[in-house]
Amino acid sequence: MPQINRFSSRWIIAIITAISTAMMFAISAPQASAKEYVTTTGLSPDGNQYSIGWEVPSTQEPARRSKRSTKDYAFETNQLENGMQTLIHIENSEAPTEYRFPLSLPQEAEVIPFSEGSEDAMGVFLNGSLIATIATPWAIDANGTPLQTSLHIENGALVQIVEHNSDTAFPVTADPQIDWGWEKTTIKLSKKETQATGAAGGAGAIAALLWMAALGVSGPVGFAILGAAGKLGYDAIRAHRNGKCLGIVVSTNVPSHNGSISTFEYRCA
Repeated sequence: MPQINRFSSRWIIAIITAISTAMMFAISAPQASAKEYVTTTGLSPDGNQYSIGWEVPSTQEPARRSKRSTKDYAFETNQLENGMQTLIHIENSEAPTEYRFPLSLPQEAEVIPFSEGSEDAMGVFLNGSLIATIATPWAIDANGTPLQTSLHIENGALVQIVEHNSDTAFPVTADPQIDWGWEKTTIKLSKKETQATGAAGGAGAIAALLWMAALGVSGPVGFAILGAAGKLGYDAIRAHRNGKCLGIVVSTNVPSHNGSISTFEYRCA
C-alpha cells in the first residue's frame, strides 16, 4: 500500500498586491552591508515545530516585515499566514538576473525539486516526509506582464533567475515563497505501484489501481489525481526508468490546470 501523509497548506501569491507594491515602491532605505536570516515557523504532520528560512540583505523594520535597498534592486520579506515570501523589487536593467538565498533548514532536511508541470516547485523533506513546499516562482513587469523566471538549488542556496533587459518595463517584482501547507496529501508509491501507474496510462486505468482504491477515487485527492492522469503516468514511467519510486503531493483546496498535484522521485527498496 502507498504511504500517505496529510498536512495543511494554502497557496498564496498576491499578484495584484505585488503589482501595486512594485509600482509605488521608492528606494529610500540606506545602503547597508548587513545580512539577515528571515524564517518562518510551522508544524510538521507529526506535530513537531520547525523553522525554515533563507538569508537576504536587509534592514529590519517593525513587526512582520523587513526591507533592504540598493539603487538597482531591493528585497522585502513578508510573514504570511501559512509561510513566508521575499519580494524582489528590480528597479532597472543594471540589476542582476540571479538572486541567491542561502537556506536555513532543520537538521537532516533536504530540498527535492518537483517534476516539470507540478503545482509547486520543490518540497522540503525531513526523514522522508514532506514538511513544507516552495511555490512555483513568478515574476511580473510594471504592466503586470509575466516574465521568464526559474528556481534551482545550488550549494545550499535557493537561486531565482529573473530574465530582464533594457526593453523590460520596470520595476519588476518577483518572489520565492515557502508554504507550510493546508490541505495537502503526500503519497509515496512502491516500486510495483510506480511501474503499474506508468503502465496504466489513462485516468480509467489509474482509477482501477489498488493504491487508488485505498485513497478513494471519488474523494478530493482521487479527483485531483485523475485530473492529472497524463502527467502522473509520464512521471511514473520516468521514475521507474531512473530506478526510483514516484511520490505525489496533492493540493486538495486549490483547483488548477494540472489537477493541483506535484510529483517527485525518491529512492525506495
